[in-house]
Amino acid sequence: MNWQDFYLVCFLVGFGLSALALLAGSVHLHLPHLHIHHGIHVPHSAEVMKGSAQMPWFNFGTVAAFLAWFGGTGYLVDDPEGYQNELISDVGALEDKLDLWLVSGAERFRRDPELHHALLAVARHSDSRLCLILLGEILENPGLAERLMEVLKPTPGTTGRHDGRRK
Repeated sequence: MNWQDFYLVCFLVGFGLSALALLAGSVHLHLPHLHIHHGIHVPHSAEVMKGSAQMPWFNFGTVAAFLAWFGGTGYLVDDPEGYQNELISDVGALEDKLDLWLVSGAERFRRDPELHHALLAVARHSDSRLCLILLGEILENPGLAERLMEVLKPTPGTTGRHDGRRK
């Protein structure tokens, strides 16, 4: 029995006793009063109504309410096994699928070292989706890919414009 089970049992017993108290009160079921040695006296409801006795704070209803509250609160606050307190979304799963797809593509193009390296670099990046979106935006701008290639990776011995294709 783990803590979750303990809290759930407390809640169910407290809820059951509360329901019993509600039913007993609604049909005017009178349970006999209880005398316990050591001076604790739980008066009969008729004595309370006449004003000759006061209802103690520790009675059947309060015990039932406390058990229901304690069990319900404990059950809700206790972290179940495997619970993660971070927000989880499908974006991480999609990112993982994208990374696996990129690594698989890199393996297919193992004979082309530059393409292999580029696909693995995108897959290793913390936000590979953003990298591909950025690549799409670069390609949407005419001539930007060629200019970036000239600046970032100039071909030795060439001074003219690069046509964007590798030989």
